[in-house]
Amino acid sequence: YKTLDELAKYLNDPHVSACVQSRKSGILKQEFTILDNEAAPEIVEFVKMAIEKIDVQGISSQMLNFPFFGFQPMEIYYTEFNGRWIINDIKAKPPYWFKFDENEALKFVGASLSDKIAPKYKITTLRNNPTYTNPYGEALLHKIHFCMQFKRMGLNYYAQYIENYGMPYTHVTVTDINDIDAAAEVAESIKSNAVAVSTDGVTCNLIESSGGNAASYESFIKFHNDEISKAILGQTLTTEAGTSGSYALGNVQNQVRKDIIDGDKKTLEAAWNEIIYNLVNINFGNVERCPIVQFKEEIYVDKTRAER
Repeated sequence: YKTLDELAKYLNDPHVSACVQSRKSGILKQEFTILDNEAAPEIVEFVKMAIEKIDVQGISSQMLNFPFFGFQPMEIYYTEFNGRWIINDIKAKPPYWFKFDENEALKFVGASLSDKIAPKYKITTLRNNPTYTNPYGEALLHKIHFCMQFKRMGLNYYAQYIENYGMPYTHVTVTDINDIDAAAEVAESIKSNAVAVSTDGVTCNLIESSGGNAASYESFIKFHNDEISKAILGQTLTTEAGTSGSYALGNVQNQVRKDIIDGDKKTLEAAWNEIIYNLVNINFGNVERCPIVQFKEEIYVDKTRAER
């Protein structure tokens, strides 16, 4: 799974980055809440104190990388505080440091820790639609691989097109055939430096280009951007305004995005609940009830429409 390290470079693409941030922000904008869940007051107070000491927003953002890589291991760092163990930090670890065995147990990969099962209280893993045959989950960066390759190729050809048709080209006239080599040097100097020195027998002119059509390149790149949006967000209208698209269609596509985000939220909440469960067990032993985490979405009410 070292290829995931190469796929991570796709996150530097502006369109991919925008889609990723849109998918993450759908959850990160929601309020992080710890619910009592009928747990003992002492346990609830302890959990809230422990969680307040860490960067929940930043950690949650790292956790939400799991759809893009298929799975995201998170390492929990503990520290002692007033006679109990609390969480000092939680950090995302590169997925290619780990592998799954035939029982779907997460194991380290490396010379010193090779084939050792990662302790559950130390490593929490988020996975995107894992199956028996593919415990690593679905990596969205894999799904956009060919789109990114074709898009890069299109951008390369587009840049060549702009160079050929987007600027004047140099036309050099010579009166003596022996001056052809000198004329070629003059033309190249104009192209590279916009400055040239010629002899009396060489005449230089800049001619505006009128050929070519950029629309095919632009539509080619847009097509692959749309495919990337569909792979990550399930729709296109919330990332590309475009020239068409009804309000109703926008609402439908935004609902698809919301459904995907809700699925991510359940996985994220389950990971936080596992972390809290392990933290409580370390400090209080096995208990019947533990506090749970919930991301609460603020309900927007359009007062103007509601009061009509």
